[in-house]
This record gives sequence, structure tokens and C-alpha cells, in this order.
Amino acid sequence: MQKQLYSARLMVLGFLLSMCSTVDVRAQVVISQIYGGGGNTGSTYKNDFIELFNRGNAPVSLAGWSVQYATDAGTSWTPTSLTGTIQAGGYYLIQMVAGGGGTTDLPTPDMANTTQLNLSSAKVALVNVTAALSGSCPTGAQIIDLVGYGSSASCFEGTGPTASPSNTNAILRASNGCQDTGQNATNFAVGAPNPRNSATAINLCNPPSLTATLATAPGPICNGSPVAFTVNVGNFGASYSYTITNGTNSTSATAQTSTSFATSVTATGGGAFTLTVTGTVGGSTAVASSNITVNPIPARPTYSLTNSGTVCAGTPLVVTVNGCSSGTLTFTTNPVTPSGAFVPPFTYTFDANTPPGTYTICARCTVSGCTSPMALSTVTINPRPAATLSASSLAFCTGGSVSLTASGGTNYAFSGPGLSQNSPTPTATASAAGLFSVIVTDANTCTASAGVELVVSPTGLVIGATPATVNACTGSPLAVPVNVSGIVTAYYWLKNGILIPGQNTNTLSISSVQPGDAGAYSLSVVGSCGSASSSTFTVVVNPAPIIVLTFPGGTLIDPSSVPTIQLPTPGQVQVSVSGGTMYEWTQVIDRINGYEIRQSECNTTGLFTIDRTGPYRLTVNPGSACARTVEGLIIN
Repeated sequence: MQKQLYSARLMVLGFLLSMCSTVDVRAQVVISQIYGGGGNTGSTYKNDFIELFNRGNAPVSLAGWSVQYATDAGTSWTPTSLTGTIQAGGYYLIQMVAGGGGTTDLPTPDMANTTQLNLSSAKVALVNVTAALSGSCPTGAQIIDLVGYGSSASCFEGTGPTASPSNTNAILRASNGCQDTGQNATNFAVGAPNPRNSATAINLCNPPSLTATLATAPGPICNGSPVAFTVNVGNFGASYSYTITNGTNSTSATAQTSTSFATSVTATGGGAFTLTVTGTVGGSTAVASSNITVNPIPARPTYSLTNSGTVCAGTPLVVTVNGCSSGTLTFTTNPVTPSGAFVPPFTYTFDANTPPGTYTICARCTVSGCTSPMALSTVTINPRPAATLSASSLAFCTGGSVSLTASGGTNYAFSGPGLSQNSPTPTATASAAGLFSVIVTDANTCTASAGVELVVSPTGLVIGATPATVNACTGSPLAVPVNVSGIVTAYYWLKNGILIPGQNTNTLSISSVQPGDAGAYSLSVVGSCGSASSSTFTVVVNPAPIIVLTFPGGTLIDPSSVPTIQLPTPGQVQVSVSGGTMYEWTQVIDRINGYEIRQSECNTTGLFTIDRTGPYRLTVNPGSACARTVEGLIIN
């Protein structure tokens, strides 16, 4: 059955026109489509419908709201209560009465009623209450949106109503429902009905925006390092989530509300880092990106080391650093210098003078500002063993032998005339004259050598050389040692060919030399297979100087006690010394923290000017080894 058509009324009263614009032109939820020809002749759809649209970026609950209908000039309004939520950018379809014609059902409505809409002219209001409006053109904050369609509509937004729809045409808000300037006449156009419900694809009028920039002007960006971003978010009417990714690593968060935030993501690979913000407004996504190039981390350098990095002292150790052919190599050693940047390939030598020890070596490769992991190793320079070789006697009788003893290692290789022995045993036997040696090897396989020369003598004795002349000072002790090798049974010292009683060692000893001790001396030694004598040497006895000390108040000759000299106050004193060829005067001038500060004067005249008190020391040298020293005190 075809619905009744309501006649349109042309409203010409100025006071009514002045009352028509009654709602906020920036309403978030608006009436986006009205169709009153459902079921009529020539119509496609079987039902009338009203469509709502959420222009904003946040969902809106319709609970407690209503859509209300009135005829073109009517004052009575019929409400249809609404339920549910209309998503940001979403549609809401309200199905009205069905006619007898049409071929197609509406999409599943979000709300249904049996109110019949006038085909060509009427009024529809979206209200945030369910109570019925009243009056031809009601006003109030409860009216969210109002559309007057057809020329006879008595109430509308703006300067006039929309054009009249028909059986085959609806009125549709421009830009798929987004346009709302508060002008029904220009915001709506007649067109084929296009009913949309909550399942229709989201249509955000003002999609969320996103800008993303690097937080600071980046230098080289290396694989594995954090890359910082500053993100600015706009046009989200609710919370949002974000994901920042470069395809491998990402960071994300949900329920964000800030319009700006800073974050970072670890760099891997290379190319563009893409920052994606996904809002809760109908799942709309905004994308921004900052393109950067990520440089790879260079490979860790490697080493080639002499003998795997361990040598003995005195052997050069060569370190060859491999890799880093296209970059800059940093090489350091500790505690040995040098260190610094080098162009690869690079070789460093711990030379033969490098002290024993363990040395750390470190190398890194830098390419395009990115540095490799540290290549860390150690080299060891082991000390040589302290090799020694001794003989039980340096001389032995014909047909005899001596024992050789070595030390310092774990293996001993003896060699010499008639001797070749290589074993851990540190002793060997030599039975011939000549040079004998041992190579000592320690636990680190480092070696050192030592030697000794043996003599075969008919007497079994070897006496060392003696000086031709020995100078001695009267009153001083004298000791003249003579080296003797071999097995000795007796020592005999002779002076001028006469045996000296009590001298029975290899050292001539006189406790206090006197002038009568001058003469020619020699040593005779008796051994196991004979005797031997040293060459004769002469002992010369030099007299000690006789000191003559002259100062105001007296003269002292060879003073045995400490001479005290009086110093005038104020003033100075002249001291004269004789008895030598060189004179030294030393005086203590201060004491600090237990240490003496001394002043010395040397001359050949023996004349000294004294101007301070304190202890003094006077040394007189006659030109021989027999210097003499006396000490005294300067007083006021």
C-alpha cells in the first residue's frame, strides 16, 4: 500500500524564520540521511528510514536519546528511543514504517519503529532526552540536531529547509555526513537513498594526525643503539595506542592520551624507521616516519700472535691485528705504550728488551662512526731462569775429578770436555780441564746458561793474581785476600821470605799497620797433591798526616780530643790548618726533622773563615790514601 503524501506548506512568516536555527552547528552526532518513500511506487527500499552519523573522533552513547518526528507545520512530535553507542565515524540506521512496494529490505537496522515519514516535507530532530518535544519549532540544549526537509517545513537549521525528497530520492548530508555548517539547505542534497548502519565502514571526518621527528639531529646510527623520536599526536578524541618499528625491533603502548611523547627503539639493519599510531576511533590509523640509515657494527678484530702469545724474555713477540680493512683501528697495550689509532693491517712488536710480565692488548674497529666489540687478549713474556753452575773445586789433580752443581730450572743440559748430560738431575761430574756449561730449562720452557772453567794441575791448586803494591796507612787495618782454588790443607804467609806466625788463611790480616809492617809478602799453599805459591807483592806503609790547627787563642798539634774554638759575638774567626795538601771543612748549619744540613768548603791553603757556631769536621789529606779527620765544636 502506498503511503499517504503530506502536503507541503510554505512558511512565509518572518518571526517563524527567525526561530528556525536552534542547535549547535558543531554537533558531533548529526542526522545524515532521511528517506520517506519506502514502499512507494518506484522505490527500491521497502521502509522509510532515518540515518545518524558520528562526525567526531570519539564514540557517543545514545542511551537516553531519541529521534523525534513532526509534520511540516505540526506542533506534536513523535519520539523513537535510541540505545547503544555510535562509534567515531560510524553510522546508526533507524528503520521506520514499511509500505506496500519496494523490492529491497534495509540493511539490519540499529533501531526500528513504525512511524511513517512524510514523503516530501517534514521535520526530524535528534534529542538527548526521550520526552516528546512540543511546538512548531522547539528550542533548547536538548536538541542535538534538527533537519527540516521540503519547502513547507516550518522549522529548520539556517536560512531554509532542504530540497524535497521523493519515492526514489532521499536527502543526504554532504561529505558522507561530515558537512555541518548549520545550513539545512546547503548541507543536504537530494540523491538515491544509501542506508548505512553500524556495520558500515568507518568514515572519519577529521582523521587522527601524527608527526614524528628524531629527538635530536642524529650522528652515525649504529646497529643495536637506541634511536630517539619525538611524536606529536592530533585529532584523537579518545585514547590511542602506538607502535614504533623498523621491521625488526619495536616498542609500543596502549591507552595513551598525551598529544606529544618521546620514546626510542633499538636500531637494527638499515633503512626507514616507521612510527605508527593506531587510534581507538573506529580503528583509524595514522602513520608518520623518519628515514634514517643504520650502519652495521664492524666485526671484532682478530689477532695473530708469536707462539700463541707466550715467549721467554729476550725473544721478540709480534702481534698482528687482522680485520678492519675499511675502517680505523684503535689499538692499546697495557702497561706498554704506544696506543692510538692506526691504519690496518697493523703489527706491534714487544721487543727483546720488554720486561717479563703479562700484557693486555685491546683492539677495536670503527667504520662510519660505529665501533666493533672489544678484541681483548693477553700476551705473556716469561722470565728466564736464574741459571747457576758451580764446581766443588776449580782445580783438581791429574786423574781426579770435580762435581758440577747447577740450579734455577727443571732440566739441565751439561756439556764440556768429555761431558754430555741432559736430564732433570742438577749435578754432573767433570774429569778434564776446560770450559763447562749448562743450559737450564724451567717449567715455562725458558732457558738460560751458565759456565765454569776447570784446571787440571799437578798440585791440584790454582792461586789467583796478587797486586804488585799495596798501600797502607799507619794505624789503619789491612786485609789482602788471595783467591785459591783446589783442595787446600794449609796456608803459609811469608814476609821478606820469613814465615809469619798466626796467618793461616788465604787473607793477609793486620789490625793496625805500623811502619815496621812494610815489606815483601807472598802466600804458600799446600794441597792434596802438591803445593803452590803466589807472586810476591809489596806493602808500603804511609804515615798519617800530622795536623797543626791554629786559631785565635792557641795552636793544637795532632789533637786527639775534640778541639773547641771560641767565636766572638758578633764576629768571625780565622782557622789555619797544615799537614796535608788538600783540606775540607764541614759544618752542620741546621737540623730539620732529624736530618742535618751541612756546609762544606775545600781548598789547598788550609785557611778557613768561620762565622757560625755548631759542630764541625776537618779532613786533612796528605796526597796519599792516608787522610785524617778530626771533629770539634764552634762556640760563642
